[in-house]
Amino acid sequence: MVSSSAARYALIAAAAAALLGGGQRAEPPPYAVVGHVPDRVDGQVFRTFACDPAANRLYAGSDRGLFWIDLAEPTRIKGPLFRKDIRKLEFAENLGRLFYFTDEEVGFIDVGEPESPKRLSAGMRALDLAYEPVRRELYVATRDPWLHVFQAHSGERTRIDLPGWFASSLEAAPGRVYMNVSPKTSLYVV
Repeated sequence: MVSSSAARYALIAAAAAALLGGGQRAEPPPYAVVGHVPDRVDGQVFRTFACDPAANRLYAGSDRGLFWIDLAEPTRIKGPLFRKDIRKLEFAENLGRLFYFTDEEVGFIDVGEPESPKRLSAGMRALDLAYEPVRRELYVATRDPWLHVFQAHSGERTRIDLPGWFASSLEAAPGRVYMNVSPKTSLYVV
């Protein structure tokens, strides 16, 4: 004869197993680690990333230069493609160009010939940049009271005056660029 406390424990264990999925097939986890690479080169961390889905590459920039990772084989950092102190990357998928800025310049590479960076502007101390894909324009914020706007395919430059001191936190969406303008407290849209 089974004691009532033993039956009670068996019932509790069966209920717990049912609640925790006992007896059911476990679903595979929604994510899996597919590769691992260091987050730095020569002791310097990567500070910016941009993905090129067509070439299946992840670009990474640091003060040691521009590096890349083949996403089909994400176990090794390759490069540098060139050595410059990269502050920010922005990929223009519809042009096949990777834009960047350093402390002294704004430039880009064509993904077909990545070892040959081209300079859009020398002496420009950029704070942020964003690529708007509909108009194919690169917006660059500096400490000037305007935005620098480059035609991304030709490099032609214009500017947009700002209702404040300078822009920051640029973010592009098709047909628009959002930003903060110091010392204002509103979000501005171009």
